[in-house]
Amino acid sequence: MAPEGMVHALEIIHQLLAPDGLLLDIHPTAEPPPILVRSAVGDFSAGWLQETDNFIEYKQADQAMQRAVEQHWFALEEAGEFKFSIHADGLNELTAHLAAEWKDAVITPDTAARIKSLYREHPGIKEIIITEKIHIARYRRDA
Repeated sequence: MAPEGMVHALEIIHQLLAPDGLLLDIHPTAEPPPILVRSAVGDFSAGWLQETDNFIEYKQADQAMQRAVEQHWFALEEAGEFKFSIHADGLNELTAHLAAEWKDAVITPDTAARIKSLYREHPGIKEIIITEKIHIARYRRDA
C-alpha cells in the first residue's frame, strides 16, 4: 500500500488545482539503472546501480498515484518514459557525484571491481554512463 503521506499530498493538490488543472508526475522507474563503460571499441556492461532502499520510493509514488486515480482525484491523460543519463570521466568522479546528488545510490563492490577491470583491459575508456528510465505522466483534475 502506498504511504498515506503521499496519498494525502495528492488529495491536497487535487483540492488546490483549478477545475481544469493538470498534474505532471515525473519520477524514476523502480528499475535499477545499468552502468556502462564506454570505450573507443564499444560499450561494456559493468553492472547496475543499486539504492539503499531498493528504489522503494518510486514504487510508492506509483501506488500513491494509482490510489489518487481510484479516488477520482485525477484522470490519466498521457504517460510515457524518457531516459536520463549521468556521464563521468572515471569511478572517482562518479562516486563523488553520487555522494553529492544521489545519496542512497550504491555502486556494489562487484560493479566497482568490474569498472576498474574494464579500465585496465581497455586503455581507451572514455566515460562511465548511468542511464535511468524516467516515468512521466499528465493527469487532469477529476471530479
